[in-house]
Amino acid sequence: MREASREELVERLAEAEAALKAAIEATPLRAILDWYMCSDPWPGGDQKEVTEWLDHACRMAGYRDWVYAYHKMPSVEQLLKDK
Repeated sequence: MREASREELVERLAEAEAALKAAIEATPLRAILDWYMCSDPWPGGDQKEVTEWLDHACRMAGYRDWVYAYHKMPSVEQLLKDK
């Protein structure tokens, strides 16, 4: 079994990122952002891990980070109205 070339690995990573981006629909992401913003003080557990995951999900959806996405995304009501 041969090892994948660097180019193949880069292509696979790009495909995986595109699939993740396509899987992140606006309405569920907006709902998670609303939940996260309302979770202050944080109820427990590893907030850093959640923040890192949410930042990554928001970057995949085309935003800088979760805070930027929270302020720039339309509300859930608007998203559902537009469907």
